Amino acid sequence: MKTKILSEEKTLEDTPPLSIEKWRKIQRNWSSFRSDWDSRDSGNGDRARQSRPSVYGKRYGVAMDNAETVRQRYKTRRRLSDLKVKLCDVTLILAVSGLILAMLDVEFTATRILDKYVNIENLSFILRTTAIVTTIALLFFLIFYHFIDIKIQLVETGTSNWRVGITSERVLNTLLEVAICAICPIPETGFVSWPQLSNIAEKTRQYVNIPISVLLTLPMFLRFFIVCRYMVLHSSQHQDTATRTIASLNHIAVDFRFVLKSEMYERPLFVLSIASILFWCIVSWMLTQCERYAYPTISGFNTLLTIFGLRLL
Repeated sequence: MKTKILSEEKTLEDTPPLSIEKWRKIQRNWSSFRSDWDSRDSGNGDRARQSRPSVYGKRYGVAMDNAETVRQRYKTRRRLSDLKVKLCDVTLILAVSGLILAMLDVEFTATRILDKYVNIENLSFILRTTAIVTTIALLFFLIFYHFIDIKIQLVETGTSNWRVGITSERVLNTLLEVAICAICPIPETGFVSWPQLSNIAEKTRQYVNIPISVLLTLPMFLRFFIVCRYMVLHSSQHQDTATRTIASLNHIAVDFRFVLKSEMYERPLFVLSIASILFWCIVSWMLTQCERYAYPTISGFNTLLTIFGLRLL
């Protein structure tokens, strides 16, 4: 055994060293062999990535391989974002306009303060018809708003497959918003008998005739969710690119809750004052409609406005 090892060592010592030409030839052969092997591996990897199934059966990501693609996508996203803000402004104007028209119709029909000058029935028909027209326009712009929002998501993800942006949650939210904004008073709806609530047993058996237009006007205050969306899109937190980048890196959504917390931290007295005044006026007007037809002595909402304000204080 020892003799065999000594013989191998002697053989290695007797082996002549490689020349420079042979060594360079070995290096060239090895580099060509390695490049062929790497290209074969990369080809297999590309074929594997192409055949790898994705969510919808094909690759939907678009790589930003050059600066021109990044610039084009940034311009497209900026243009769509500006259009999204404008659509939000239009939907807010239409929603508030329809609500004001419905409130004027309820007040003019109940108090008849303009009965000496115009026909209340004709005025009510015009106001309700205009409210319906604004509601139809509101529904159109609301659906268009969600369409633009989906296109922005497609640009951000770099895909052309529209199924990526349409999820079950988005569909449910869109249908709920359309259902809320579709409520508006209709001309010639008539009255409905409503039971009167009282602590006196005799009055509980009485029924009050309430116009259906009043019952359709009260849910229209749910349109104020567009005000929350308007606050988010026009807030400094949403428009500031640095704030949105930091929030996205920390997995924080710049939504209404985030904006409201930020505003409460910066201007708490202003936010609480505006919210309290709006809540005070809206609830007082709604309570007036609930009590007006049961108690004819209540002529306007100023009485309940005073009572509700004193209770708040």
